Amino acid sequence: MLDLILAIVLSYLLGALCPSLWLTKLITGKDLRTLGSGNLGATNAWRNCGWKVGLPVGLVDLGKGFVATFYDSQLIPFDFFPDPLYAKILCGFVAIFGHMFSVFANFKGGKGVLTAVGLLIGLMPQAVGACVLVWIIAVALTRMVSVGSIVGALALPVAVFFLYNNDILQGISIVIAILIVYTHRTNIQRILKGEESKIPIGKKNA
Repeated sequence: MLDLILAIVLSYLLGALCPSLWLTKLITGKDLRTLGSGNLGATNAWRNCGWKVGLPVGLVDLGKGFVATFYDSQLIPFDFFPDPLYAKILCGFVAIFGHMFSVFANFKGGKGVLTAVGLLIGLMPQAVGACVLVWIIAVALTRMVSVGSIVGALALPVAVFFLYNNDILQGISIVIAILIVYTHRTNIQRILKGEESKIPIGKKNA
């Protein structure tokens, strides 16, 4: 039981790390929560501070989900769950929760997309590859990361259905898709109103 608690705590603290908040503060002296959408994710960091902040933040956010899924889960005894896959799923979701509600940022955070991608890479890499392709196409056409994230999330259960014969992975893909779409509900409202921000390519958004 202590191993389980340790894995959960470490996964949460890993997910709660706020590179977007800390790097923005270090480079600009500003609080990212007061800039743009106020979201502590890579997209808002990129929009307001440029790719030199947004790119490393995105890589760290993605890595948090992967490390929690692939490594933290190994702290849980092999026979604790009927299937070791459950340990990976648990630690990955705890990391996503930590990213969205960070103890280091007064329980504010990002939308969890990249951290969820890290979880998915640890569980179903082929499906992630398909969704990344969908994301790239959607962002290239609209220049809105939110559109790419929403469409990519909706594509996930479809990709899992065709690529894997696993009810657990299918269920997880549906839950993550719903979670990502839900966290983008304000973006959906702005998209429908024509007010959603478009990401600049290779330069800071003034």
